Amino acid sequence: MDPEEGNQRREEDQRAHQSGVDRANDLINKARQLRNYKKGLQGAQKSLQAARAGATAIQAAATAQGGVAAGTGAAATSPAWGTAIAIILLILLIIALFIIVFAGGQIAVIITEFIQGVFSNLTFLVIIVFCLFFVNWDQIFQAVITAPKEASLINPYKTSEVPDFNFFYFLINVVGVIYVKLSWQGSQGFNSSAKSAHEAKMGEVLGNLRDIPKWLFLVLIPVIAYTILNNADFKTIADGVGATMQGIGSTEAQNQLRIPLVLSKILPTGVMGAFMAVMLMATIGTHNSYMHSWGSIFIQDVVMPFRKKPFEPQEHLKVLRISILGVCIFIFVFSLFFPMTDYIFLYFAITAAIFVGGSGAVIIGGLYWKKGT
Repeated sequence: MDPEEGNQRREEDQRAHQSGVDRANDLINKARQLRNYKKGLQGAQKSLQAARAGATAIQAAATAQGGVAAGTGAAATSPAWGTAIAIILLILLIIALFIIVFAGGQIAVIITEFIQGVFSNLTFLVIIVFCLFFVNWDQIFQAVITAPKEASLINPYKTSEVPDFNFFYFLINVVGVIYVKLSWQGSQGFNSSAKSAHEAKMGEVLGNLRDIPKWLFLVLIPVIAYTILNNADFKTIADGVGATMQGIGSTEAQNQLRIPLVLSKILPTGVMGAFMAVMLMATIGTHNSYMHSWGSIFIQDVVMPFRKKPFEPQEHLKVLRISILGVCIFIFVFSLFFPMTDYIFLYFAITAAIFVGGSGAVIIGGLYWKKGT
């Protein structure tokens, strides 16, 4: 055999061998991915089953305690109602912690968030369409023009008498859309899950599209509720809402319960049940995302920089789960002892500013400034 021909055959054999090794590795990786996806799907299925059980438990607790919308409002401030709420929160945290985070990990979180997003958006659109048939635009206009001149509900430049959600609140939010882009730690698990930069960008686009029905709901439904409470055509409904709120002592609680109470008076049975399911799914989805994010952030960004030796894979998973459990315990204990007396959106803005107030400067200065390191 010619030596040159022999070398060519050896090279071909080596290439064939390497190709076989590459195909085998590829099959192994695909098998691992399928195993992870299967585990995530199983976690998602368990979470949906647990969500149904949680809904049954919540309905039973609400029925036992009277409910805010069905009673006089006194149940909302009674010790028994507070105990029921604590039990409900504990049930939801257990569902999010052990069924979703431990059973399926980030894959289960992504799958359940997708299911929640599709169902929530459909429900929001149904509620919006129903409310627009329930209240017409003439009634809306008659209600909003009754607001004081410097507390306008139409002109954003005439809000000097609005104490909280005035022009400057929304101006800060507009600036924040750019300043704090991709800096919120609660969504870092999703931001880091893309396989490539292109998929990360497309995920952001689809995520923004998903938020359109939600923000349309959050803007339009308060307008509908304001119309019902301030238009004589809906006096019976407004009187019922007022009677319910008389037993609620806190002004902030009254203001935040006003819109849910209006919805409870006007939505038909099936739509109201779907709306409750959305709130249940949102609660579980938020908890499992945030526990997963904050628990991993604590280990990755606080603990590991001080370690000289990295964790072994199994040890790493163990400490991550312990950290997530710690976040869950903190959520439950903090919610028991911290009195929520302010508006929820203002609370969000204040607590988020603790981190994002400086994160924007770090991201913009570090990544886009030529002197950034």
